[in-house]
Amino acid sequence: LNNRPASFECQIHPPKALLRWAEFNLNKVDVEGEQMIVGVARDVTEKRQEQALALKLARAIEQTADVVTVTDRHGVIEYVNSAYERTTGFTRQEVHGEKPSILKSGLHGPEFYKKLWDTILQGETFHDVFINRRKDGTLYHEEKTIAPLKDTYGRITHFIATGRDITERIQHQER
Repeated sequence: LNNRPASFECQIHPPKALLRWAEFNLNKVDVEGEQMIVGVARDVTEKRQEQALALKLARAIEQTADVVTVTDRHGVIEYVNSAYERTTGFTRQEVHGEKPSILKSGLHGPEFYKKLWDTILQGETFHDVFINRRKDGTLYHEEKTIAPLKDTYGRITHFIATGRDITERIQHQER
């Protein structure tokens, strides 16, 4: 302990039971001139399981082929995945703090965006095809779903948008 508290986590394998994780906090204390180690252990299995699930979900979002964008309640981009970068040509750094309108092609009228915002601010999911503009100026069609993310009180805190480039499908249909 070197006169400092120590903390660590380890696996516990109880007989005939499932694997558990425990966190140990140890302290060296002086009790009537005698050095003792006082320890506190607590079960952190649920915390470890939640962390593993969060990591799995983060990897899934990052590695999915679909474009994923997370904005705050006001539409300011907080996160985009790799598929967003590949599809739009914009890097995460370029769009962080921007609004999704950075992709706006000018081919949708104000009524399209009014319907979008009216829908998601009511807590409902919006689904439509967007004609967007990549960083290089080329247009593409994106089938997009935008859903509100709510806190435990039902208040909208963020929006999650997922999309897929369907330009080839649209071009095929037009031919």
